[in-house]
Amino acid sequence: EFQEVAAVPKSRIWILPLMLLSGANSFVYEVLWTRLLGHILGGSITAFATMLAGFLSGIAIGSAIASRFAETRSQAIKLFVGVQCGIALTSMLIYQFLPLVIPEASGLSGNVLLAIMVLLPATVFIGATFPLAVRILAKDKSDAAPASAKVYSWNTVGAIIGATAAAFFLIPLLKYEGSIRVAIILNAALALAAATLLSKPNKPLVATVLVFMVGLIVWYQPKMPEEILRSSPVFAQPGGDIRFYEVGRSATVLVIEESGYLNLRTNGLPEASTSLIGSPPYIHNQRMLSTMPVLARPDVETMLIVGLGAGVTLEGVPESVKEVDVIELEPEVVEANRFYGDERAIDPLKDPRVTITINDARSALTLTDKKYDAIVSQPSHPWTAGASHLYTREFMTLAKDHLSEGGVYLQWMNTQFLDEFLLKALCATMLDVYPYVRVYQWNPEVLFFLGSSKPLDVERQIALTGRPMVDDPLNYLEKGVGSVEDVITALAMDQANVEAFAEGGQVITDNRNYMATMSARVMAKGEAITGADVYRILSPYDPLLQPDGWLRRGFPSPISYVYISKRLERMLMRQRALDLAESLIDERELQALVMIAQGQERQGEREESQKNLLIAINADPSSQQARYALLLPWFDKFRNNEELPPYVAEQFPLLEGTARDTLNAWLAANDGEMLDVVDLDPELASVLPSDLWYDTSVKLRADWRIKVTNPEFQPRLANEATALIDSAIVFSQDTQFYSLRMQSTLLADDVVSALETARRLVSRIDQDLGDVEPGRSNMTPAALNFRVRQTTEIQKLITAVENDPRLPEYKIDSLRESVQELVAKLDILAGPF
Repeated sequence: EFQEVAAVPKSRIWILPLMLLSGANSFVYEVLWTRLLGHILGGSITAFATMLAGFLSGIAIGSAIASRFAETRSQAIKLFVGVQCGIALTSMLIYQFLPLVIPEASGLSGNVLLAIMVLLPATVFIGATFPLAVRILAKDKSDAAPASAKVYSWNTVGAIIGATAAAFFLIPLLKYEGSIRVAIILNAALALAAATLLSKPNKPLVATVLVFMVGLIVWYQPKMPEEILRSSPVFAQPGGDIRFYEVGRSATVLVIEESGYLNLRTNGLPEASTSLIGSPPYIHNQRMLSTMPVLARPDVETMLIVGLGAGVTLEGVPESVKEVDVIELEPEVVEANRFYGDERAIDPLKDPRVTITINDARSALTLTDKKYDAIVSQPSHPWTAGASHLYTREFMTLAKDHLSEGGVYLQWMNTQFLDEFLLKALCATMLDVYPYVRVYQWNPEVLFFLGSSKPLDVERQIALTGRPMVDDPLNYLEKGVGSVEDVITALAMDQANVEAFAEGGQVITDNRNYMATMSARVMAKGEAITGADVYRILSPYDPLLQPDGWLRRGFPSPISYVYISKRLERMLMRQRALDLAESLIDERELQALVMIAQGQERQGEREESQKNLLIAINADPSSQQARYALLLPWFDKFRNNEELPPYVAEQFPLLEGTARDTLNAWLAANDGEMLDVVDLDPELASVLPSDLWYDTSVKLRADWRIKVTNPEFQPRLANEATALIDSAIVFSQDTQFYSLRMQSTLLADDVVSALETARRLVSRIDQDLGDVEPGRSNMTPAALNFRVRQTTEIQKLITAVENDPRLPEYKIDSLRESVQELVAKLDILAGPF
């Protein structure tokens, strides 16, 4: 009830501008907490609804509580002052201790509790301001309704101003740490203003608030919320050093350097990683995003890429493409790419072909009539704002309208965001827009959906013409594409199989955007399909496994299934390789025997392996692949003139062509006859990537160049060795190539490349070793000893370059620390060095 009946002071009117500023500041907090909690809860519709519910619940509770205590105007003024200080104090605590709550978030229910726990304390105080302000402004009971309307309108205008200012100006300009400081100091300033303007100043109260505000200005210096920025609702928190940090209008952008990679994250979600200068090349599925359309249409000249990310897709654009446009929503993503451009192996922003437009992709395409030969869509995670509407039929149709006749559209998708329903829905949506669709899988957990208005017959075209690889062989080799077999390996479903799989699938539309509403939940509940799940789901539709399919019947060139099997093994798609061998056995395909035999050899079943290889050789005596696989385990005994089984001794003289040349070069190298290896170099150069002896031939060619000691020739030959290694390391990722690369780059005085190679090698060895258990390892003693020798080589490299001024000290220290951890791991598995 209104108990105060004395004359109402005119100073009460000050409550309106104070509520305007309070409303503005409240929505600064709302935007701030929404952006920060987005790192923990994700940017999904569900996450936003959760945060909004927590915010509004606190306001409602605070209003209900404060309305019971605001009985007199003087009491309301004091409470209003206290509430503003309470908002400041609780916001300080939230910002300070939010990282401690991050591990508690688990699943949707955990996220709801987290949002409520974080937002309630501050929002209860924020909600209390409204009834207090009404009591301060109202003259009596009859004035309560008009006073409420006035307070509400001023407060609402303030909320609009605050939300706009925070999202578009304050947070991007001052980042989180600066914004929270300004907001908290503003609360203190509002408390001081209320204490001095709304009534006759209460000196003790004014003095207390003044001391509080001055203390905040002088001593409160919040730090960058690193733990929150590194956190993610669905991915592991990364290590490494933060190299770039900016808060944009739509995303918080981080660049983290770890294990020789620069990893770009937006709102805690990993977008892509790129290599530093000097790093060894590797097959990067995002580089293949811009390569795949050219494999499908070799004459592509204009390309549009939706989403810049870390610029890796731009790195992969073939030289034959003359014009590349990029649409990127967040300007800070562009700035991040510019920031580390001089450090990366390839800086795509310096490519004169590239033009970047800052806009939403749908808006940008609506504003232009330009057409492209290829459009690559790689937006961010499908549940996030600014990206979810780029996976729908409407967007795909808009993209189709901007394709030239026969142009191709490529849709990227990570299977971590999908269940079987969403995978089928995506196929159905592509088919609803594009009459011709194929699906490729260059990585077990990444799918490329290729669509066009004209037939796609990628593999047959490559087999008949060799294009586009023959146009620029080195460019495609560096990306891991050297033959039609590489493309066949990546083919997951052709036209007929996509149609069969998608039958009954739901079409994703703007009105029914299953990606936006389901993908985050799929991940949160652990229902996303893994690489193994993808194979289980798609294997009935795999053209590589279909005995009566076009690959087995009438393909225009012989297919090396042995090579495909090796690629599948290296892609960690072992079950597909096994099923391929089994399907070929049913057709009496001799290559299947070689594939099975190689697997048996790796598993230590040499006797069974040799039997299968002999069967293959007897059935086809011209098969050098089978003969080489049979003889390879006996190379050492053959070199040492040790007694060989008769069937093995009979086969050595029959080894022919480049397989024989590779054996002779290997024998010469092991006997120290490097001039003989040099003489055989032209023959070794003609070995094909699909040959079983390709890796050995490259190692031999690199090795003799590394061992040349003549100072006049050494740098040039060392660089040649590095180039040879880089052309092969993409295909095999054999750690011996990394060791050779460390040597070749150091001999060429390229210490940056030597260091980056060592960093990558440490990471590879660590992956190979797996989890450490004393006395148990997934590697043979010989393999473990080889890793020990490689680790020793890295230690020697560190000693050789640790005082080199061209190398940042933090990189050497980081490598040294990683090696120490590796040594400890090897000590457990293989014993002390």
